[in-house]
Amino acid sequence: MSEPLPPHSHCLTCDEPVQETETFCSDACKADYDKKIKKSKKTMLYFYVAAAAVILGISVVTVILGG
Repeated sequence: MSEPLPPHSHCLTCDEPVQETETFCSDACKADYDKKIKKSKKTMLYFYVAAAAVILGISVVTVILGG
């Protein structure tokens, strides 16, 4: 019968086992994760700006056409 694994968690980037108190296995994985999070935040900002522009555009057209 195999021994149970010691308490651990997994790296958020590459899913390698790390100590229970750690989040990443290396500085490279942390940097990669930070880059992905930054890109995700930028994408969401663009989405919100585009959604607001569409809503504003529809509102302006509705007011102009007297709807």
